[in-house]
Amino acid sequence: MDTEKISAKMAKQLDLVVDRAREIFVDSLEDHAREGKIDIGSITEPYKRYMERLFSEVVKGQVVAEAAAIVSFLIYIELQDNSILNRIGPTLMDKCEGGLEQVTECIAKKTGGLEELARDVLDSGEEKSEVVTSLLKDIAGMEKVRPMRATFDAALLTFLGE
Repeated sequence: MDTEKISAKMAKQLDLVVDRAREIFVDSLEDHAREGKIDIGSITEPYKRYMERLFSEVVKGQVVAEAAAIVSFLIYIELQDNSILNRIGPTLMDKCEGGLEQVTECIAKKTGGLEELARDVLDSGEEKSEVVTSLLKDIAGMEKVRPMRATFDAALLTFLGE
């Protein structure tokens, strides 16, 4: 099976994990409110759906991308295979991002200036490793920012000391 197909299957699996976590979180919040442990009043069905969507967007847009970057970086360090950071991880992020309904304002703010920053670093002419240059080019070359992939790339750049 090729990377594209495997990434699609893994993205579906991640969606299932996030969906289950979302259900547990919102149900727990609802239980805590009902038991008086937190004072947020009753949670109406539309409000519950809004909280579920917000939870999913934040987890998919932030946690999944950061966790994927951590795992990819650890594998990269062990195997010294650039394709993990330049092809496999980004392909997974693209597949996961396909399931992201919309980008939250918080995530949009976080990733919004990354293309310009990446272009500035590339334009500086400073010598960078092949993998760092590849990650910077990936961010700088995005026609439209893909928050999960940009977060993944930015986290890896941080781990690489950039």
